[in-house]
Amino acid sequence: TCALERKSIYLTEVPDNYLTITSGLGKANPRCILITPLIYNDKVHGIIELASFTPFEKYQIEFVERIGESIASTVASVKINLQTAQLLKESREQAKILAEQEEQMRQNMEELKATQEEAARQSEKFISFTNAVNHTLIRAEYLTDGTLIYANTKFLHKLGYSSNSEVEGKHISMFINKKDREWFDPLWDELAKGGKHFEGYMKHVTKQGQDLWTMATYTCIRREDGSVEKILFLAIDTTEQKKLSLDYEGQIQALNRSSIKAELHPEGRIASVNQLLLEALGYEEKDLVNKKMADFIYREDLDTFKAIWKNVLADMPYMGQIRIVAKDEEIKWFRCTFTAVMDMYGEVSKVIFIANDITNEKKMEFEAARQNEQLKLQEEKLRLAGEELTRKLEEARQEMKMQFREIEQIKIRNELTLEGALDAIITINEGGFIEFFNKAAEELWGIPKKDAIGKNVRMLFSEETIQNDEFVARYVEPGTNKIVGVRKEVTILGKDGVEKPVLMLLSEANVDNSYSYTAFIQNIEVELF
Repeated sequence: TCALERKSIYLTEVPDNYLTITSGLGKANPRCILITPLIYNDKVHGIIELASFTPFEKYQIEFVERIGESIASTVASVKINLQTAQLLKESREQAKILAEQEEQMRQNMEELKATQEEAARQSEKFISFTNAVNHTLIRAEYLTDGTLIYANTKFLHKLGYSSNSEVEGKHISMFINKKDREWFDPLWDELAKGGKHFEGYMKHVTKQGQDLWTMATYTCIRREDGSVEKILFLAIDTTEQKKLSLDYEGQIQALNRSSIKAELHPEGRIASVNQLLLEALGYEEKDLVNKKMADFIYREDLDTFKAIWKNVLADMPYMGQIRIVAKDEEIKWFRCTFTAVMDMYGEVSKVIFIANDITNEKKMEFEAARQNEQLKLQEEKLRLAGEELTRKLEEARQEMKMQFREIEQIKIRNELTLEGALDAIITINEGGFIEFFNKAAEELWGIPKKDAIGKNVRMLFSEETIQNDEFVARYVEPGTNKIVGVRKEVTILGKDGVEKPVLMLLSEANVDNSYSYTAFIQNIEVELF
């Protein structure tokens, strides 16, 4: 009855067989019983029942009811905090917050037990509850037609109004964004008819036109005949948390558009994959989900993968390269990271796999290595030919010419290969002047090859980038040690003056103590619309 009516019950006539208070000195029936509901946000979270040999004083009943509100508020806060736990690092922070709240609730329970003799009377309960709600929650009351008839100070403050006269008598649509009316109006119509209460995130518009996000509830207040008298609105301001949540969601969406991503269960089964991974491997989602990741790892990398997985589950992230077998049996190279996500108990809840397909880069790397090996073999032939120079001078000259023609053909073939590459490729000499500028580079910078060849490479970057990015500064400055073999995200400057983010990998070539540097550049700019 106490929970259904949401009011304290104070009994001064207690049946003899209802309850017995027992101690080391004996046992006896109490003279009075106080039963108080724990209510917060118009929800009953529990019941407190106290028995006494002496009647409860007014201030004792009032104190019990206030403590009941505090306990209910604490319980509701714990529920809300558990529901709003978000993403990666927040899981540990939420665990800490939850532990602190549990400790606070435990302390409150101990305080309640230590001071239960100071409870208050039932007649003061409603006023005390209303004051507590107004102190902690945004509160307003509306007629069923949407007219606001009451707003507490917190409502006025949060929505940027200075007095009740600015809001009372106004329609609820005054506080709702036009874009949200499509889903809110049917919800309100259902509430006005006595439908199910609403509980969840709600966005209001302040007087200044700013968004106010709340964890809110709309509840019908009924008359004795069951008809709806008014609608009660209670809320907690969650604007900062919601903005942070939306920011995280935006970052995740951006990551899904730019990088390969998958989520894995701790035992190694694939929980989810994004579209980029499906496209890279040629599988459909049903081919991967709930399958073991190890089943798709290239057999020569399987032992390495098992060691990686063991370390990741021990909270040691992995960053490196791995080979995965695509649906068409092609071996795909990925530059990837495996990172464990911990739950509030410090246990692994899932593993995040983020990667970029570098298969083409590896093929180019292997081809470059093969060509370098060929050049070494040819250099050896030249050395041997030099030893016989005195005996076969003319023959050696002819042979040298043929070999130089072969080298030239290889160079031309390499340039033609690089010219058709999808990624931008630039070669500069020791002085920082551009010697090779392929078609993809022309498209990326918007600069014709003829305007780039022979020019200083500094023209491709802004002065701010050169000053602030060590990778770029070393690249454009003659006589400095370049950062080779490391793929870095840098910003380039197009002909139109617009800066773009790219991934850049630098390789070094030394021929007869003459150095050249080739940059492989991948455009990572994401077009959202």
